[in-house]
Amino acid sequence: MRCSQQCYSAQRRRRLGAAKGLPTGSSTTPNVLSGTWDFKWPIGTKLRLAFQRLPRDVAGFDFAFEEARALVLDKFEQWVGGKAGVERPNITFAVVTDMPAPPLHPLGSPRNAKSDTRFTGFIEYDVLVSFLPLPLLLPATEQHAEEVLSTSVSELGRYAQRIEYGVPTVYLGPQPGLTASQWFGSAEGLFTVVHELGHVLGMPHEQQNPLLSELPWRPVAEMLEILEKRDGGVGDENLGEVLRSEITDPWPGEVRFSDWRSPPPNLQNGLESVMARPLYRCLLHGGHADGLDCRGLTQCPHEQQGFKELQSPTPGDLKHLLAMYGTAVHRVHP
Repeated sequence: MRCSQQCYSAQRRRRLGAAKGLPTGSSTTPNVLSGTWDFKWPIGTKLRLAFQRLPRDVAGFDFAFEEARALVLDKFEQWVGGKAGVERPNITFAVVTDMPAPPLHPLGSPRNAKSDTRFTGFIEYDVLVSFLPLPLLLPATEQHAEEVLSTSVSELGRYAQRIEYGVPTVYLGPQPGLTASQWFGSAEGLFTVVHELGHVLGMPHEQQNPLLSELPWRPVAEMLEILEKRDGGVGDENLGEVLRSEITDPWPGEVRFSDWRSPPPNLQNGLESVMARPLYRCLLHGGHADGLDCRGLTQCPHEQQGFKELQSPTPGDLKHLLAMYGTAVHRVHP
């Protein structure tokens, strides 16, 4: 997973407010996140998950589409299905059997001002998943300008309903330079799927929990040096903006109208959550117990170990989901 991953829409909202000279998190900032309640689905929702068909002979997709879909559904069941010692939350999902048509203009082909995928046959869904390999071209819509996407992302919770019809709300395809089998067979790829599905359910980044005491971040120059070594950086994006909006800044918005879990008394063992990116430990003073300095490393062994340990929601993640949506009521019919 790379440092520009997820919540690109939140980043756009922050930039919009800044461009208008409004304070980030202000209730007057257009479309700003005013609290996590804003992107939580209504309690009792049955999310309709749809999967966008791939074009024929997609380069780099050497993984059966049905297997990729089954993997996502298995990970989603881990979130909402209830596990030993944890009750089922009052939110679930249903699979939409029909699949929207593939996008007509992938990266490098003729571009339209608007997405042609809006004009496919109508299919009722809440969340639309794409497995297209990255990078790809995000079409221009009413919500945002045309842009190139190079990392996995998801719209946050019910903000998926603000995305133009036919445009995916979740991108889980293989990262640049990897085949689908390499991506979905890796610890990082599986972590990413679980992490993004947490965003689908309305859960933000845990390392940006505003209830956390101020974390001992390295100097900005050192953090940028670490990010730049991760797979060659993040393309043309501004690393400083990525660092602030995706990793180090407290999540913007009003804490009073939010569901945030109480942080642990100390972070010696890190944040035990699939919603906390393992990379954040590399950016802290003393983030690794053995004193490893991640500067100059293209791959941190501790980060890779974090991916391996976070292949499903943690017990704390599942309890947090219960706090958000309550426990499902099991009715016995006569």
